[in-house]
Amino acid sequence: MFGIADGTATELIRGITVNHAEEKRKNNFIKFWHGLIKNGDAILVCNFDKNGVKNYVGSNTLMEIGFTHVNDKKIFLLNPIPEEVSYADEIKAMTDFVINGDLSKIA
Repeated sequence: MFGIADGTATELIRGITVNHAEEKRKNNFIKFWHGLIKNGDAILVCNFDKNGVKNYVGSNTLMEIGFTHVNDKKIFLLNPIPEEVSYADEIKAMTDFVINGDLSKIA
């Protein structure tokens, strides 16, 4: 994608640490992910524990779940829906399958 995973996009990585919102805007990250979702069949949300919240789903991921839902694509959650977030009901309303860590349940 942008060389983030392998560490080669050093300017982008630096920009994210300085002003994440500006880098998202400048690089059209939100539209980029929306396009991938529209052209795919489904998403797998890897909702691991984060910041003391079990099975955390953050704001970007919530938007991606929404994009997937309105484009009639399948939504798989790796782990159960986080109950500690104020938007748990929205996640419940849009999620098709909670696979409880069992990747063989993706079809």
